[in-house]
Amino acid sequence: MAIAGIIFGILVLAGVGILWHFKDQNPIPADIRQSAGFKLYYPTKLPAGYYFDKTSIKSNQGIVYYGLKNSDRQILVTQQKAPQETLELQKMDGFHEIPDLAGQAVAGKLNGASVAILITDSTMVNLTANKVPTETLSLIVQSLSQD
Repeated sequence: MAIAGIIFGILVLAGVGILWHFKDQNPIPADIRQSAGFKLYYPTKLPAGYYFDKTSIKSNQGIVYYGLKNSDRQILVTQQKAPQETLELQKMDGFHEIPDLAGQAVAGKLNGASVAILITDSTMVNLTANKVPTETLSLIVQSLSQD
């Protein structure tokens, strides 16, 4: 009887551990996700030294934004409902395509800033930064996920 109790206890702890590991890992608060009206994306892997600034998450007039930071640089991420008309991002001067399974994506320079744009069926995601290589933004776009 004691062995059965120990085994049961181990199974319960293992189950709790598995649930803890797979709990909601989306850093965007549920209330913002629910009120947005479109799918929201967040990075699942950031370049070394960067972190998701949870204090920067805001929603205002149909745009959701947050910052990705490291010690001296910041990347601003904005998201809004995708435009209804088809945009041909690959034709933007100075931009190159980013391989992405979620939609069409490009990265390049605009007025001296690094910019990456992802358009999915429901969402347009913009990443903008100064003094951050476009390759860094491309890697972040490729890591974007949504619930």
